[in-house]
Order: sequence, then structure tokens, then C-alpha cells
Amino acid sequence: AAHDLRRKGYKVTVFERDDQIGGCLVNRIPEWRLPQRVVERDLSVIEALGITVRTGVEIGRNVTLDELREGHDAVLLLIGYAGARRLAELGVGIRRRASGTLVVDPVTYETGIAGVFAAGDAVSGPATVITALALGRSAAESVDLFLAGEDLRSGRHAPIPPKLLWGLEVPEEERRRRVRQPVMLTPANEPMTEEEVLGEGERCLDCECGLCVQDCEFLEASCESPKDLARMVLDDFESPETLKMVYSCNICALCDTVCPEDLDTGAMLLDARREAVRRGLGPLPVHKGIVSYFNAGVSKAFTLVKSEPGRQRSKRLFFTGCALPAVAPANTRTVYEELRRHYPGTGVLMYCCGAPVELLGMDEEFEKASEEILRQAEAVGAEELITACPDCSHTLKSSVPELKVRTAWELLAGVWQPPRLREGAEVAVHDSCKVRGQLDVCSSVRTLIKDGGATVEEIEYNGEKARCCGFGGMIYPVDPELSQRVTRRRGEESELPMITYCAGCRMALKGTGKDSIHILDFLLDPDWESKSRENPPGGLARYVNRLRTKWAFKRMKPLENR
Repeated sequence: AAHDLRRKGYKVTVFERDDQIGGCLVNRIPEWRLPQRVVERDLSVIEALGITVRTGVEIGRNVTLDELREGHDAVLLLIGYAGARRLAELGVGIRRRASGTLVVDPVTYETGIAGVFAAGDAVSGPATVITALALGRSAAESVDLFLAGEDLRSGRHAPIPPKLLWGLEVPEEERRRRVRQPVMLTPANEPMTEEEVLGEGERCLDCECGLCVQDCEFLEASCESPKDLARMVLDDFESPETLKMVYSCNICALCDTVCPEDLDTGAMLLDARREAVRRGLGPLPVHKGIVSYFNAGVSKAFTLVKSEPGRQRSKRLFFTGCALPAVAPANTRTVYEELRRHYPGTGVLMYCCGAPVELLGMDEEFEKASEEILRQAEAVGAEELITACPDCSHTLKSSVPELKVRTAWELLAGVWQPPRLREGAEVAVHDSCKVRGQLDVCSSVRTLIKDGGATVEEIEYNGEKARCCGFGGMIYPVDPELSQRVTRRRGEESELPMITYCAGCRMALKGTGKDSIHILDFLLDPDWESKSRENPPGGLARYVNRLRTKWAFKRMKPLENR
């Protein structure tokens, strides 16, 4: 921590309780585990960087935390596990867990006292040197951001597995101690006896935090934990019941977002779908309509690649996807017109991104679609795809990494002024589950809504915690009841009309009676409230609309000749 802050140009003072710096590196860890020459070499950097060192200083004995805070712009407590226990006894205003470690923000390492941070074993409890260094480095980054007056949380995550920060407390009367404590100061311990091994095993709490199950209709209905789900899949993979379960997950990754260990159950089930396809068991018969829809989306009848009218080549292409042209051909053309106006040289590519077959586990078809998208983009010299669908954006970023992918909302926010027709309107926004990690997209959508005059009331599960609309993972034909439960749960998060920026999400929400509207209809339709209650086009109409959109694009003229 001192090294990093000094390298950033700050004047750093290290206060050390003992007569030399190093703490447990010098005093506790034996030579055979951590050679002294390595410690001395690393600590020599402190003096070389001009960091001030004051030894023989201990909080509560010859200096108080208040005095340290008053005399410095920021204070970082790296006092070890024992030091944390002593500090807590002083009652300095920093909370501690029953284990004795200090309670801090797991991302920023703020203690609750302005300008005071803590890290290392004082926070994690006894851990490895590497873990302590990682925590110190992350805390130093927070100090730097704090002193610069910047946001301490933006784009950051906890640097170590969050299990080290859990507040799992077991009452003392129920606690079962280790049968035999390992002796860390000896190179090797005596082997455990069979009785000791059995005793250790009986201490296991078999912990399951259940956060993913609490937040997921599918997991709640299917299992008690992801571990149970994995066992069911492995034990009876080819049974109709198991295959239905495998194809009933939205693959929305909310489980990964809320899990302290980043366990993505959806990724596991997507692998299971791929295995089902390899064995000839998937996709299921009920997926026939989805496969047909995809096949149309990559056929010559419904696809088009075209440079901007009047140009031979285009640096970027508006990637329409399947859904928006199918439900709103006029709005699809409007987005393209605005992109052309503000970003000259924008062509158009009508093609399916491949998400439907990817989510069914059909890797061969998905790879062919990805290769064709890249080939068509290269044919007109395009280096970038502009999407208006979160699912397309999410899919293309991984399937065609050779191309830059951005959304139309990011490009148009701040440069396109939609008609200011929505003064006084109050709405909620449904963020697609595919925008996690793309918070700029969420922000851009809200900018456009506010530029139209409306006010946005935020709901709990948005942005990084956005819930699925219910259509994700192609689950509707497999378990329509579950799909609608997911959709209703999402719609019930707000009594206000919901704005979506995914045509598929809007179809899902309206399918359960929720007043909802695509952002383009909200901004452009004269009677948006009636539009929010209007049902989306039926199946045949969607195919016709895609053809209408294609022919409208083919008839477009250069901007200067209109």
C-alpha cells in the first residue's frame, strides 16, 4: 500500500508498533516458509522511495486514531488480526465482527469514519501474505480515489473471494473447534488419524447462502441449491424431466451477479444444453418454432447488407437484429436515419445475431451465423456494428470480437434530440438482463427518456442486477407458466408503465398485461399511453414487417438527394 501511494506522488508515513517494519513477515513467518532475503529485498523499497518510517508507535498507547486522522489527509489501518482486536477494545468507532476482524466496505475498504480505511489481516482474519498484499493494494487505490475526490466504487470489485468477508457467525455454544490445530511454524505436521479425520468432517456446516435461489423463480422451483441442481442433471441427464429443467433457465446470469463466489448456474445449464445437442436429445420438439425463426433470420429472403446509400463502403453498420424490424419497421428506419444523420457512412446489416440457437446449445449453427456476420461486415469494409437490441449487443461482443460493438442508444444520447413530447410523464425502465457490465447503455437510455421530457423512477432490480423479462433462454415454449411467473414478477416491481429498449422484453411484459412500451414508441408515438396497452404483432405480421423493413432499406437514397 505504501509503495503504491508513494509511486502516485503522495507523501507517505508508515507508523510501526515494533522497532522495525515488516510485522509478521519479520516476526512470525519462519525462514523456511518465507526466506529472509526476500523480505529484506522487498522492504528495502520503502527507504528507496523516500517513505517516512516511524517505529515504536501504537494506536491507543502513544497516539490516537483521531490524532492520526487530524494530522493526515487519509489513514490506512494495516494492523494485522491481533491489532484489529486491540483496536476494537479501544472503542474508536469502527465496527467489528464476532471473529474480531474490522467491518469495512468489501470494495472500497472504508471503515465508516471519513478518510479512514482498513485492510489486510485486520479485515480478512489470518490469511496468506499474498491475500494481505492484494487487500493492501486495493485499499491504496481507494485512498488515491478518495484524495482525488473521485468515486471509490466505479468499475471496481472485491479483489479477493468474498467468502473471506462473509459475516457467517456461529454461536459459541454451537461451535465445534478443530480436532487438532495445525502448527504453522513447523515444516510439516503429523498425519491425522482416522478418528481425527472423521471428527473434522463432522464439523462441516454444509453452508449454502441461498442468495441465487431467493432471486430466481427457476431455481426456487427446481432445487434447494445449485449443488442439488448439478446432482440432478448428472444423475438422470437423458430423462424428459431433466431435459425440461435444463431448458427452463433464462440464462440471465443474475445468479452469477448475486453469488459471493461468482457461480453461474446458467453457464452450467448452457453446457448441459450443448451436451443434449451432441447426444441428439436437444433442442426439444417444442423449440421447432424458434429454430424456424432463426433459419428465416439468416436466409436470403430476410437478410441484407448494404453500405450507406451513395457509398461503396461503410465503416460501421446498423445491425438491426430480428426483433425490432419485426415489431416496429418504421422505428427501425427512424433509428437508421438518425444514425446516418449524426454518423455519416453508416450502412445496414439485417441478420440474426445467433442468440436463439446459441441458447439452445446449437453451437455449429451459432458459429456459422457468427462467421457469416463477420464475412458480410468485411465485404463492405465495416469495423463496427451498431445494435438496437441488448441481446444482439451481448452476443456479438463475444461472437465477433474482430468487430467493435456499440448500441444505438450510446451513439444517439446527447446528439439526437427526440421530440420533447413527454413533459410530466413518469415511467419505470426495464433494463434487459443482457446489459450487465454495460452501464453506459443504461445511462444513455435514461438520457434519451429525460431528453424527451419524462421522469424515470428507478426500480430495485436494474442495471447490474437487472432481472430477466421471462423470455430469456428460450424457455417460453418449454415452461410457459414459469416464463410468465418471471415476467409478472418483473412487471410487479413498479406500478408505472415500463419502458424497454428490447423488442422481445416488451412482448414478454405485454404478454402478462403489463403496460409497457419500447423506448422508440415512447419517444415518437403521439399517443404513447395507448401504445403501451397495444398488443405486439402476431407471428405472420412479424415476418411481413421484416420484409417491409428490408425493402425500405433497399429503396433509401443518399441523404443529400432526399
